[in-house]
Amino acid sequence: MEAIFQRGPRYVGHSLSVPHVGDYYALPQENGGRALVRNAAGIELISNVCRHRQAVILRGRGKSAADGRVRAAGL
Repeated sequence: MEAIFQRGPRYVGHSLSVPHVGDYYALPQENGGRALVRNAAGIELISNVCRHRQAVILRGRGKSAADGRVRAAGL
C-alpha cells in the first residue's frame, strides 16, 4: 500500500470547500496542520502551522479580509 499510494497524488478536499477567493478550510484529517486556501490563482494547500511556535493558525472555515487579515469565528 505504501509503495503505491504514498508517492502519488492524494485527495485532500473538494473545491466547494473554498468556493470564493479568500476562503480557507483547515483540514480536519490533518489535525488542522494544513489548509486549503483559494486565492486569485486557484486553490493551494498550505501549511497551517506557525514556524516559530508550531501553533495552528487557522481553525475551521473562514474568509480572509481584502488586506490579508483573517476574520473568522473560530479564531
